[in-house]
Amino acid sequence: MPETGTCKQTGFLDDNYQQAGATIGDATEVWNADIVASVNAPTSEQISLMKPGPY
Repeated sequence: MPETGTCKQTGFLDDNYQQAGATIGDATEVWNADIVASVNAPTSEQISLMKPGPY
């Protein structure tokens, strides 16, 4: 699930992902997912949105 608007820099719009079947979410939904993949290391704010548990 890409975060809303985060892919504009790559030239892909939310609509492109939705047309391919992806669900677009806000930061809370994305960082609270069971599995999170990120190109860069998450910020402290992003980490605070993640589910607690063993990693």
